[in-house]
Amino acid sequence: MHIKHGMWTAAALGLLIAALPLKAQEAMLRNRGEGFYYSQSANTTGSGNLWAGARAMGFIWDDPAKGKSLMPKLFLDVNGEWGVLNYLSLLADSRIVSYPWNRRPQFGTLGGGLKATLPNNKDLRFLGLGAQVRCYYSFLQSFPSLAGYRIGGTGFSPEGFIYHGGVFEWKLLYDQDYIALYSWLPVKLMVNGGMRIPFDPAYVHYSQYLLSVGAGYVGSMVDAFAEFSFEGFMNRTTRPKFFPMTWFTDDKGVPATKYWEVAFTENPMFLTLGGRLRYSDGLILSLYVPLLLSVNQGSDITYGGDWYRLQHDFPDEWARGVRDPFDPWYARWKVVAEASVAVMYRQTGAEMRRSFLLMKGRKRGPTIDIDRKIKALELQGQGADSTAAPAPEEKSDQQRLEEIQKRREELKKGQ
Repeated sequence: MHIKHGMWTAAALGLLIAALPLKAQEAMLRNRGEGFYYSQSANTTGSGNLWAGARAMGFIWDDPAKGKSLMPKLFLDVNGEWGVLNYLSLLADSRIVSYPWNRRPQFGTLGGGLKATLPNNKDLRFLGLGAQVRCYYSFLQSFPSLAGYRIGGTGFSPEGFIYHGGVFEWKLLYDQDYIALYSWLPVKLMVNGGMRIPFDPAYVHYSQYLLSVGAGYVGSMVDAFAEFSFEGFMNRTTRPKFFPMTWFTDDKGVPATKYWEVAFTENPMFLTLGGRLRYSDGLILSLYVPLLLSVNQGSDITYGGDWYRLQHDFPDEWARGVRDPFDPWYARWKVVAEASVAVMYRQTGAEMRRSFLLMKGRKRGPTIDIDRKIKALELQGQGADSTAAPAPEEKSDQQRLEEIQKRREELKKGQ
């Protein structure tokens, strides 16, 4: 499916979200541990805070197999983050609606984890370091795939590689929060790196590196960001990763082994564009559009089982033992809409200061002194020359502060 269809869909959702009424942003509820889409912030949510959210994701998979029609896919995820300590959060997530099979929806995954950061996050910090560990279990039994690169719930899907059963993930988190240095620059940079390892020893060969880099504007009401994400199979060399795998057994009980390889550019890679709207009551609406960057190298899936064509057209692959073509048939685009809300909330010092700096940097229009205007109109009504009694000059913030301090001292003496 062409990318332009995904962009039109994203634009329509963006206009729908932007059309919702915005409230005055005086005391914005913010999640201190908020990240982008793939990239996670090195910070955690405030102690005692509980955020809950839901994501709806959709795409149309353009199955390159002959005779196949376009297949729209829709998924629903839920997630939550609870601040246990100022520097430690509990994470939970689940895909409650995954790939349907035989016209029936399937339950996807259930997972949980921990996120920790350095205990220097009570105030805004420029450099942040953290770590996240997560375990999840995939209940998925079957899903659409191509060329037989799947055994039950394990194999290549339109989103990338899926493992059936238990999986362990770890990530190191790094971010830079530029507003901590420059109050006029509300920009964040996030870098994550880690690994994804299945518990089943049979699939350890399919473990993956995880990398994401994101940067964006983080304002009072609106965020906008872009990020790059990469999920690559662990490889000891720069050559393509070679996979010999017995995926199934034929009718006579003879194992059928496939031999293929995945080049670096054929790993799942996405460029994600995203935006976010905040409301003063704690509701946050987000929209993400991941666009596929993966590019095929060598033979592609259209060769099927034609070994003669493969040997003739790609002798270098044949010499390396490749007998089955492979190419990244992942979804070329996705559209993800998310809503999150603060279930329990207590504002942290870091986000209080952020809100203050963002409001301070906001451009203000000209103000009107109502009392001064009414006095001038009264003088005009009495026939007096308005210039005869000039209105007092507007006091500066420093003068007002001095008057307030002086008044406090007088009240203390009166007591």
